[in-house]
Amino acid sequence: MKKLLVFLCLAWIANLAIAQEINYSNLQILPAFPQAGKTLEITYQPVKDLKEAKEISCIIYFGKDYELIAHEIDLNKADNFWKGSFQVPDTVQSMIFVFTNEEQKDFNGKDWYTALVYDAQQKPIENAYGSLAVIYARWYYLISENDENYNPKIVALFEKEFALYPTQKQKIQTLATYLRALKSEKKEQANEIIAQELANLETKKEFDENTLEFLAGQYERLGDKEKTEKYKNLLKEKYPLGNEVQWKEYDKIDQEEDFEQVKKLIEEFKIKFPSSRYIESLDYLLVNKAIKANKIDEFEKLSAGKSIDNLAHTYNNIAWGWAEKGENLDKALAYSQKATAWAKARKDMPVDMSKKPSYFTEKAFKDENKNTYGMFADTYGYILYKQGKYEEAYQYLKDAVEIYKRRLADYNERYVLALAKSKASASLKTELEDFIRTGAASAKMKEMLKEIYVKEKGSEKGWTTYIGALEKASKEKMKNEISKKLIREKAPQFTLKNLKDEEVSLASMKGKIVVVDFWATWCGPCISSFPAMQQAVDKYKDDKNVAFVFIDTWESAKDKKQNAGDFIEKKKYTFNVLLDNDNTVVANFGVSGIPTKYIIDKNGDIRFKSVGFSGNTEATVQEISLVIEMLNEETK
Repeated sequence: MKKLLVFLCLAWIANLAIAQEINYSNLQILPAFPQAGKTLEITYQPVKDLKEAKEISCIIYFGKDYELIAHEIDLNKADNFWKGSFQVPDTVQSMIFVFTNEEQKDFNGKDWYTALVYDAQQKPIENAYGSLAVIYARWYYLISENDENYNPKIVALFEKEFALYPTQKQKIQTLATYLRALKSEKKEQANEIIAQELANLETKKEFDENTLEFLAGQYERLGDKEKTEKYKNLLKEKYPLGNEVQWKEYDKIDQEEDFEQVKKLIEEFKIKFPSSRYIESLDYLLVNKAIKANKIDEFEKLSAGKSIDNLAHTYNNIAWGWAEKGENLDKALAYSQKATAWAKARKDMPVDMSKKPSYFTEKAFKDENKNTYGMFADTYGYILYKQGKYEEAYQYLKDAVEIYKRRLADYNERYVLALAKSKASASLKTELEDFIRTGAASAKMKEMLKEIYVKEKGSEKGWTTYIGALEKASKEKMKNEISKKLIREKAPQFTLKNLKDEEVSLASMKGKIVVVDFWATWCGPCISSFPAMQQAVDKYKDDKNVAFVFIDTWESAKDKKQNAGDFIEKKKYTFNVLLDNDNTVVANFGVSGIPTKYIIDKNGDIRFKSVGFSGNTEATVQEISLVIEMLNEETK
């Protein structure tokens, strides 16, 4: 019977592969050519972590032009398979399937589970391939757990779209997305192809404002000064008060430091551009400028009458800034209380579908609301702790920790600080041990446990063995997680100058393990990660087989070297900073968000990639150390 079952599975998989240009060994969709408005049945055989799942749901992400629409259905188990069905909405063009039981999800790795929408003749409808390309380009982070380089897929999908429907190239947003991916994917040949595409676009007799902006920008990137000036002059001539002019005015206001001057410039802007799309943004820019200038009375006057929906995050951010510095705690508490009460109400009430973004499922939006409350409760609890209101602080900080599933070391630290002062302090040791075992403890938390240990034992004797046993499980868990994420891709070569005007190339570091960190001076998470990165640099400073380079990119400062140098000097970091002034290297690596770290092995292959910062300094250092350790073991 088992052999027969395998044969049947292989049979339907083979038919599916022929029909749909895909070959998923564990997913069947029927009919094989989905149509808008028709019912689609899916049959899924779980892999890896989902094999033992008690419940599985399927999130379907529908592509519709540049929009993403999320829908979730529960699946029913039948033997070794999970089945479900849904009606394909009338206006969508493509689909992506993600299978999940909340803790784990399966999206088929880098390839994803995808399907197109077809017409009655089994031909992909217009923009089926294109909408799928847009999802890979714009929405990948909602599907994938890793920041992969999807540019090859984006280019291939758009080229299929253009082959079927050539007029899609006339849509500026589509063409811009295609050319951006093409630039990263085809590098050497890209400029020639882009120039030809622009020449084709120029055959149009009339250009709207968006097309002129696009042509001017593309020719500027190609270094064609004559064409750049031509289209910039046309923009000025045809649209003297257009988007380009408005953006420059807006940017000028944004860069202005003097609050009174900002107010004056905004009033002038509103008179000059009364229907501008930037008006609402300027209102909130003024609010933020008041905060930055520490004009709290002005901030409160500007905020009066504005919706708490738009101000809650601002209240939380202000309160958190004061809490960290230990300033204005009474005012911080008032602001934080407003934000937290708002977030709790949103968490507890039924989802307001009118406020749900299309790319969230109803459940995901509920989770988003819950996480927002967790973040605000952490701020509120911390302020209460600083004011000595330990019992109340403990309750809010406990809420925050539980909402984030006890994974965030900085939240956990604030929670145990309040716990230690609360009536529940008897559980402090157990809680600290648990956080250390799971790898969610900060250095401060380990110090707290050490104090308890010494107090109980009378000395530090045996401490190293005790803490080592607790850390062993988290280290093994992290090592297993890293091993699943190890990759092998040839690293793009680069040669850049550092702050000392020395040329540094990747080739010159061959034979070493190289940690490459892409960052910018304006990037908050980058800056937050730097204490951890400094610890990692210090740890390996005497190891001639390990090198760190910090590539400063995506900067807008006039003097980028001075900008980066001033930042590094002020913070007293000992980083080897390289300047990616024209953003070429960041594009070659396919980076879509910073901070992004790559660890390159001795053969010049990218073996590990990490995006963002978890907030846990110790975990970041340990992760880098374990990857280096694992790569060294490979060459023994």
